[in-house]
Amino acid sequence: MTAADVGGITARSHAAGVRLRSLSRVFAPGTPAAVEALRSVDLEVPPGSFTALIGPSGCGKTTILRILAGLDEASSGTIEYAGGVEGAEPRLGYCFQEPRLLPWRTVAANVALPLELSGVPKQERRMRAATALGKVELSGFLRAMPAALSGGMKMRASVARAIVADPQLLLLDEPFGALDDVTRYRLDEMLHALWSTERFTTLLVTHSIPEAVFLAERVVVLSPRPGRIIGEVAIDLPERTKEARGSDQFSRLVQQVYRLLLAAMESAA
Repeated sequence: MTAADVGGITARSHAAGVRLRSLSRVFAPGTPAAVEALRSVDLEVPPGSFTALIGPSGCGKTTILRILAGLDEASSGTIEYAGGVEGAEPRLGYCFQEPRLLPWRTVAANVALPLELSGVPKQERRMRAATALGKVELSGFLRAMPAALSGGMKMRASVARAIVADPQLLLLDEPFGALDDVTRYRLDEMLHALWSTERFTTLLVTHSIPEAVFLAERVVVLSPRPGRIIGEVAIDLPERTKEARGSDQFSRLVQQVYRLLLAAMESAA
């Protein structure tokens, strides 16, 4: 696949599309402890899009992200990218389920860590870290230590670290799952506004159907293990605001995703 497009959507220079073909993952194959996590997953993520993956625990959602990030390897199948240099992997940003901030480094130094590991000069690292923290409303905490931050602030710092290197593909592994609903809703709004401005391709794993519907352009539903894609729901909300959460259209989309997920669970029972 060339740098032209995925699914008919033209790639922007700062976004990368990805296509998974027959992706499978078996842990400990050929042993009594073998676990088939993914089976023949075909997924196309257009450049600049926001896609949410949802499914029961253990269905391989995080495994997909880890394979894309190079933290794990597929047992079979292929991954193709569009955007950037043909054949090259895109710049990635990864946000884990926990903040994973180093307690002995300031917030700014934590955010700048990917740049430091890439050999970016110190002054540029500082400027780019400050810019990234400004995007997540943490400009006043550059010199703070992680212990001084609330849970929501730590996750915002983690998002800033994921975007500091100007990713073409942003991978989010349920980053707000441990937060209270009020904080989570606020960070969902922040994340959607950030994506709307930056338009990096985003792939989100979440267990929250309302979060998936609020954030994504489409929600892809996976079956119980071994994870297979059983369907998807296009999200046609005209806007993503606090008021949108209470709309009939929002409720309809949540129920549509829920019914698809429930059908998958019942068929696997």
